[in-house]
Amino acid sequence: DAWREFALLGARFCKKRSAVTLDQLADAMLVCADYEADAFRRLRSIRL
Repeated sequence: DAWREFALLGARFCKKRSAVTLDQLADAMLVCADYEADAFRRLRSIRL
């Protein structure tokens, strides 16, 4: 789950428990954004 991975990286970054960088957080957020955009495109294509 992309959001869970992003949250885990964010927590590690905030607590300084590992060498997570802002670039890694940004990359994880972009992955989430891609999944969200795809989901909304699919929802928009559904005709009721």
